[in-house]
Amino acid sequence: MSSSDNKFSYVNTVNNMDFFAKAIVDGLRGYADAGDMNHIISFGELLDYIKKELPQRTRNCQCCRD
Repeated sequence: MSSSDNKFSYVNTVNNMDFFAKAIVDGLRGYADAGDMNHIISFGELLDYIKKELPQRTRNCQCCRD
């Protein structure tokens, strides 16, 4: 579960995957590979990607904590 008890986890009805999981999958598929495009996804790159993408995908309803 990607949300706490008093929060919601938003799900994309097209692929039946929550937005947090989808951002992780997309990041690992290469979208998180920062400007260097070295085909290696570091944890930092993945985290930065999720922090950037999640608010956009959920219209700022779900975000990552630091």
